[in-house]
Amino acid sequence: MNNPVIALGLDAAEPQLLERWMDQGHLPNFSRLRQQGAYGRLHNSVEYVGGRVDYSHTEPMWVMFNTGCHPATTGYWDIVTYDPETYAIDSAIQRRPYDYQEHPAFFELGDSHRVATFDLPDWLPSPRVNGPQVMGWGGHFSSGYSHSLPEEFLAEINREHGTCGVINRDHGAFWDKRYLTWLAAELKTSVAKRSRIYRDLLRREPWDLFLGMFAETHSAAHAFWFLSQPDHPLHAQKEVLGIAGDPLRDTFVSIDAALGEILAEAPAEASVACFTVHGMDQNQTDLLSMLMLPELLYRF
Repeated sequence: MNNPVIALGLDAAEPQLLERWMDQGHLPNFSRLRQQGAYGRLHNSVEYVGGRVDYSHTEPMWVMFNTGCHPATTGYWDIVTYDPETYAIDSAIQRRPYDYQEHPAFFELGDSHRVATFDLPDWLPSPRVNGPQVMGWGGHFSSGYSHSLPEEFLAEINREHGTCGVINRDHGAFWDKRYLTWLAAELKTSVAKRSRIYRDLLRREPWDLFLGMFAETHSAAHAFWFLSQPDHPLHAQKEVLGIAGDPLRDTFVSIDAALGEILAEAPAEASVACFTVHGMDQNQTDLLSMLMLPELLYRF
């Protein structure tokens, strides 16, 4: 068996924030990985016609990560089923993830390798993966449903470590202080549970590949960006809401602590990779449609 690989993904973790907070000393475990290994950025090649990079649709990026294929090859551009003849989409809007039949995931290695995956976005557990797989324990937007292989494995995880209180509940309003306060606390709890789950799984056997996600970065960035970044047009609302500190940075700090716990129990010979498939920025589209337009309509 080759040396085990532990790959930990940070969903929608903006690298500029990671780098800034590492340099400021807030993320010592991420800093240690950066100092002891290799660090860099990759260019994302999901683009609209005309060459403009599309940062609004994350699902094709995860399919690219899993398959190594561009959406032009897989045909998977978005989460909706679109009929180019009628311009209609399915009534449920949401669809199952890409099926990976024509273009399998890189970790579908059959009996030759032991693999465990946990909360990988846009994925449904596959019998071609030799090991336990969990989808939808947590996550910002699960484009399928909570499921596992073996089927009883997710129930076992929930019994031993508890359920995630964030999944399907992190779509509240940014002007609601109760929601923001609840989410900040619940994300810390979710990270702590996730750390226990990952350490439990790593103790069970020396996986050839352990692929686990921290989805909390995605939920936190959507909700807390305006509370964290002074250049956001709504940053002044932080004082109005009476929210102290930086809940976005605090979520990253919690994950950094979890990373330290995981590394402390990782096999000495393991290779560790931390990655993010895409980042985050100000959502000017939602700012206009969710803040300005309702106010204009109300006044009209």
